[in-house]
Amino acid sequence: MKKTKQICYISGSYFEIYEFENEKYFEYEANRADYDKSRNPKSVSSVARSRNTLRRLVLANFDNDCLFVTLTFKENVTSLKKASYEFKKFILRLKVYYPDLLYVCVPEFQKRGAVHYHIIFKNVKITPYKERKTRFIANIWGQGFVDVTEIHGVGNVGAYVCKYMSKGKTNLFDSGNRLYYRSKGLVMPSKVRDMQLAKDFLKGRKLDKLFEKQYLGNKEIITYRQYKIYGIQSDI
Repeated sequence: MKKTKQICYISGSYFEIYEFENEKYFEYEANRADYDKSRNPKSVSSVARSRNTLRRLVLANFDNDCLFVTLTFKENVTSLKKASYEFKKFILRLKVYYPDLLYVCVPEFQKRGAVHYHIIFKNVKITPYKERKTRFIANIWGQGFVDVTEIHGVGNVGAYVCKYMSKGKTNLFDSGNRLYYRSKGLVMPSKVRDMQLAKDFLKGRKLDKLFEKQYLGNKEIITYRQYKIYGIQSDI
């Protein structure tokens, strides 16, 4: 494995780059297992890594024309195992009507301890107005209140979904439960160590810088930049 001073991520139409003062090997590499499991965070850094993994996964697959749904339980369901069983049944019932649906789901606990779910859906064709009139999704869920929102105008859909991954409540997942769920068929973000490969991909495409910051890493300053890519989506 070659040393590098830069590492890049391409998530749909978003490009991120980390620049380090010193060359280093990267022993951790995001792979399919990270996106499938994201289990049992052991430290602040691993929770942060899970949040970044989730954010990139959402950016690679969803835009602000998707549907955002919150599912709650009428009963005080505090067992994530029981809640997850009901959630899986809900997805299976919904797929009868939308077999091509894609989703990412973040479980969260209310103050009273009850589980609820925040889900971003793709290929689920229903509007908030239609849901209010028909209670279509609410009837399929059948466990409690349902909120359906179109997320038009959200600048960063990944950050929008990530805010529901509560930093202060990770102890509730210590038994090894997932921090989020995802459907099959999602596009995995690309992690790129070869800067020439990244430059070749970006050649001829417009980049709009969205964010830049510097922070102290392991005894060195790390520079982070995020860009919006105008062009076709990632094919690396």
